[in-house]
Amino acid sequence: MDDIYEQKKCNDMTHIRLLYILFSVVLGTGLVLPGCKKETSGRVFSAASLNVVNALPTSNPLILVQGPIAPEVGIFSPIGALSYGGTAVLTPSRSTETLYALQKNVDTGSVNVQGGGTFMFDGSLSFSAGSLYSLFITGVDTSSPDFLFVQDTVTQRTDSTAGIRFINLSAGSNPVSVDIQGQAIGGVVTSLAYKGITNFMSFPATSAISSYVFEYRDATSGSLLASYTVNGVNTSNEHVSNTVLFRNLTIALIGQPAGGIVGQSCIRVNSF
Repeated sequence: MDDIYEQKKCNDMTHIRLLYILFSVVLGTGLVLPGCKKETSGRVFSAASLNVVNALPTSNPLILVQGPIAPEVGIFSPIGALSYGGTAVLTPSRSTETLYALQKNVDTGSVNVQGGGTFMFDGSLSFSAGSLYSLFITGVDTSSPDFLFVQDTVTQRTDSTAGIRFINLSAGSNPVSVDIQGQAIGGVVTSLAYKGITNFMSFPATSAISSYVFEYRDATSGSLLASYTVNGVNTSNEHVSNTVLFRNLTIALIGQPAGGIVGQSCIRVNSF
């Protein structure tokens, strides 16, 4: 009987392990689960890293919840809120995890799917130990949510470079190009369709370069859609942490094309 109790206790602790991880990452708390000595169900491995990005126009803050959860219950405890344009880094500890993202429609201690919340993402994601991933929650608006899940392939940088990749998360947009301000249109990326994403490209990060201004343009007309300035490419200020040199980051075009409620803009996602 004691063995059955201990096995059940370990299984319960394993089931809620990612909930604690999500809570500690999104809300900035430091919670530690006691370990179980007995074998638990499912394959547990060294944690992966998952960047979750809210690029869904018109959405309220998204609540992240780990499942599976019995659908007939309909009550979900919130694990922090992810605003539009925001990111959260999670550390899943299993080869397959179910993740929900619900739009928070009520200001309560829980989200009720039947009357107070709507799924913007509901799916099982596969992970490998020690690998990096990104989940971009996007779409035209909350009536038609969409997503892009990718494994991030990054290299360790020892030279004076930064790795930067580009992604088009503006649903309904024409293909876009990317250039560096003042240089040839399309000089970085010639054409990037919706949900198109590049590899991490190497950009010099020498002491002579303080910033890059990247411009997203309509690939056909050349019209400027949005731009983003990457500052501090190589800062010599010892009091300022350099978040560009030797690192990898993503510049994403989000929002709705001309005529939409939420205009197009760019966000930066640290992918290192």
